Amino acid sequence: MTEAELLIFHIELLNNFWSILFTWVATTTAMLGAAYFVASRLKLALMLAMLWLYTMFSTACMAQLFRTGGRIVGVRDDLVALQEAGVNLTHSANILIANIDSRLVAKFTGPLMFIVFVASVIYVIYCYRGGGAD
Repeated sequence: MTEAELLIFHIELLNNFWSILFTWVATTTAMLGAAYFVASRLKLALMLAMLWLYTMFSTACMAQLFRTGGRIVGVRDDLVALQEAGVNLTHSANILIANIDSRLVAKFTGPLMFIVFVASVIYVIYCYRGGGAD
């Protein structure tokens, strides 16, 4: 692949990454809203079903994010291989390599998702035990 193709592929992967993450955030928000508004009618079976489905969905999203992150690192490796083969990379490609090397997003996404996941599960249980709207 050429440098331009790799940069375009990176953009597609990054869009996929953010789409997965925002879908997870939207689903989390919807689940919390549902738990809040049906708190007085929330039965044990419904709560357990919500938490089981949310756990499965969160696990699938996290797996997809890890896979997409691995592919993004692969694009970085391909760009580095081009550079080592003597191709003079553009400034954009060099910045991309530096950004991926910093792993800024990767360092925070997983732990933050885990914290939000645990807090969401705790909140649904809180709603089941009498919290939320009356």
